[in-house]
Amino acid sequence: MHHLGNGCHIVFHRCGIYVSNHHPTPWHIDGNTIRWPDDGWYQVQNQVTYESVCEGGRNCTVPDGVYIIINHHTGDRVENVVVSGHVGDRVAPAPVATTGQITSYSFGDDGDWQAGASVPGERFSDNADGTFTDRLTGLVWLSVRDCIVRKNWLEAIDYANKLSANDDTCSALEDGSSAGDWHLPNIKELQSLVDISRETPAWADGMPFSGSWTFTGDGNSDYPWDRYWSSSSFNPVPLVSGWVLNANFGQTEIREKTILDYAWPVRSVE
Repeated sequence: MHHLGNGCHIVFHRCGIYVSNHHPTPWHIDGNTIRWPDDGWYQVQNQVTYESVCEGGRNCTVPDGVYIIINHHTGDRVENVVVSGHVGDRVAPAPVATTGQITSYSFGDDGDWQAGASVPGERFSDNADGTFTDRLTGLVWLSVRDCIVRKNWLEAIDYANKLSANDDTCSALEDGSSAGDWHLPNIKELQSLVDISRETPAWADGMPFSGSWTFTGDGNSDYPWDRYWSSSSFNPVPLVSGWVLNANFGQTEIREKTILDYAWPVRSVE
């Protein structure tokens, strides 16, 4: 920040230079979304037409352009706010999703930014055929708890590859899929379902499961937040160990491939 005198400041922000007649407000830009903490009543205006674009709330998604941000509680007014979240027609092929953390513990942290891709409305769609679709990633997940079973790593891969609606492997699966349509998710596909604001389990809210968890008599009854095999091997010893996701807090771990953990098949939208 550079002082201009007369109470004005130039603020060098992520997307350009903005001028304020007062102390700069703690807002920031994420793509085409202007965000601010909940410490005042904010308004966003188009600087060319002076049309009010957003009033209230904690964020405002706008087209590329130049805007004015006004905090009516403090009187702060920031002009020349340049928003240019897109470069030409280029779209990132794999945008990173939000983590789910919405509580901020320090200005500029994850809960403050809430950066990443999200979808409006319900994220998960129940397909009523033993599967649900993640509208954020486009992946289709098995939703029948009874068919999410414990296997060692090789068995988990084989189980997912052979899963089909045409046999009795998972009788509640009625999506018309055939063997070869499904696969054991890689570690990043599993991580895409984690919401770090949640715990035991840390799965994103709203996944429409059906059925019940299968108990194996080993005394472990906390299946929803147990460990889930990925198809990803641990590079230093790839024949011995692989990556799992522990749904307790959503952390990844390294496990010997002979250990029994959950196999949760996934497939792509046809």
